[in-house]
Amino acid sequence: MFKELIQFYKIGTEMGLNRKEINRIFLAEGKHSVLFILLIIFAAIATGVVIILALIFYSRSVYPAGTLYSTVRSKDFKKK
Repeated sequence: MFKELIQFYKIGTEMGLNRKEINRIFLAEGKHSVLFILLIIFAAIATGVVIILALIFYSRSVYPAGTLYSTVRSKDFKKK
């Protein structure tokens, strides 16, 4: 991939473009293109973190490993 980028830069300089113009072509035209790309990356990372945290909280069990489930009912307290 890096070799291809270097080749694109070489071709661009042979065509008479400077580095700023080549970068603009790669990142798309417009002022806010870099901001838009960063926003998409941030949204993807935030979504991933939320999914991972939801899976962690969902997978936690109420009872620790090796314990039996509680069988105490409200009727048991009426006898005392």
